[in-house]
Amino acid sequence: MKIKWGLKNLNKEKNKSQTSSSGIEVEGKTVEDAIQKGLEILGLPREKVEIKILDEGTSGLFGLMGSKSAKVRLQPKQSIKKIEFNSDMGKFLKKCIVDLIGLMGLKRQKYEIEVKQEQDVVQVNLSFPEEKTGSLLIGKNGKTLQALNTVVQSIFNHKYKDSQNKPPRISIDINNYNLRQEQKIKDIVNRAIKIVSKTKKPYTLQPMNPRMRRFVHLILKDSKEFQTVSEGEGPNRRVVIKPKSDISV
Repeated sequence: MKIKWGLKNLNKEKNKSQTSSSGIEVEGKTVEDAIQKGLEILGLPREKVEIKILDEGTSGLFGLMGSKSAKVRLQPKQSIKKIEFNSDMGKFLKKCIVDLIGLMGLKRQKYEIEVKQEQDVVQVNLSFPEEKTGSLLIGKNGKTLQALNTVVQSIFNHKYKDSQNKPPRISIDINNYNLRQEQKIKDIVNRAIKIVSKTKKPYTLQPMNPRMRRFVHLILKDSKEFQTVSEGEGPNRRVVIKPKSDISV
């Protein structure tokens, strides 16, 4: 096992690592092996650590020639409490959205805003009677809607987030666009797992925005046969569905 941590004496610093906010890079025979070794070094349970696969490694020829170690990075999560959503936050959220839509030149458009909390997510539904206006705010492949959601979340976080508290996640939908997309994703995932079951090989989905990638992960979160991992960067980031026998996070 190889560890990059910027420490001269690992044994002396092992106890410090239990409360350290520094991340560590660990190598192991497999990804899971590297993760377990890293967790032991940090002295933390898996749910309190953010894990990023840097290299899945290779077994090489007959497990001997050309083998390459897997490498992961483990970062302790900060202990931050989630803020309970309340009516004042709801009013601020509505005003924020109305103001932003107004800045987009749609002040005179009529629409309804519904805000409700669903578990750890605040769901905001915008209903536009004119389909053309709704489509304009959704944008091609939902990019305008995604941008609106990002800006609103940023403003909301700026107002309510501090070192001890984390605001809830905001999810904005327009004329049920996201619901329709989720149904399409379900169909895509169902087709993909049939292929994975037949071939026993990983299947890579097309690039998706963060919301849809998260939805794929949630669909298969409790699966006993399949697992998911996100790969790639930026607009090319996509979900890979793998047989459970493959090592992944």
